[in-house]
Amino acid sequence: MAEDKHGIVYIAGYPEEWPDPPSRFSGYWDSGFEPYRMLEDGPGWDDPDEAIRWGRERAPMVFIRIGAQIYSAGEEDPKDEPVVRWESR
Repeated sequence: MAEDKHGIVYIAGYPEEWPDPPSRFSGYWDSGFEPYRMLEDGPGWDDPDEAIRWGRERAPMVFIRIGAQIYSAGEEDPKDEPVVRWESR
């Protein structure tokens, strides 16, 4: 799949206080250009690094949101605005 990398992957973590979320993290692969469309819905993950690995297999840009903080976790960072780089926990 590496040669087909394109678009953007968005991942979000569920807050600790949510009662029984299906997975701790969810995400999807987006086309990244208009008309925007979801290319694939992620399976859900309990580990953020697993979610990021899934995203990096699909897109050069991967964003993960934990609470209100957004991190850049892909091979490329956005050029138009600074985003904090994700560091594996």
